[in-house]
Amino acid sequence: MHYNSSLIILAIAALILGGALVYVFFFSLYAITKRKLFKTNNGIKISSFQNGEVAKTVGKVKYIGKPLVAPLSGRNCAYYHVLVQEKIRVKHSISYWHTLIEERVGNNLVIKDGNYYAFVETSRVKSYLTSHIPYTSGFGEAPTKQMENYLLKYGYESKGGIFKRNNWLRYKEGIIEEGEVITVVGKGIWKRKSEIQLKIPSEKILIIESLNDQVPVFFSNDPNLKYKLTI
Repeated sequence: MHYNSSLIILAIAALILGGALVYVFFFSLYAITKRKLFKTNNGIKISSFQNGEVAKTVGKVKYIGKPLVAPLSGRNCAYYHVLVQEKIRVKHSISYWHTLIEERVGNNLVIKDGNYYAFVETSRVKSYLTSHIPYTSGFGEAPTKQMENYLLKYGYESKGGIFKRNNWLRYKEGIIEEGEVITVVGKGIWKRKSEIQLKIPSEKILIIESLNDQVPVFFSNDPNLKYKLTI
């Protein structure tokens, strides 16, 4: 019986590992974003967008107005992605990570290519950011004040209270800062500066938005996912 139980545990572990590998290579946010950025044409300059065209472009991020402050690190940015997960133990060495919080926030994400500007709409996006800063807490490893405040914002506590979390928590925070180069895929709509109230040195700006509710804007700051354009 003990032998059979060990085989069952090994089989379950193998299935979990296999499922995780399939997810990473085919269904993860990185995999989905990578496929979209590689498959969508060869890329055009912001100035070459036709009104209503769905295409890929690249540009340097410019702060327009006051930047955001990333909640865990306090870094200034134009966009951030925070993921908080809790380690759930099933049996013995079998465990998985359960997502408690996932937040993507953008604030005037504007890119520049020469004398042309594009505003990236971030209400419906799939983004992959590099250089996520990892944090952990639990079992003697105390969370920082920023981590505590972020959990409380969503009704969780790392210790004590109704939403007590005794398990390991892991936090990841990725940001896009000024001067970074990002690759974007979306539908471009030209608008006058006065229509969107952005202080840019140009009379018109390209709005890069989602095609529809099912097809969002895709973007990444991964240098391996961008193509070469003079910017």
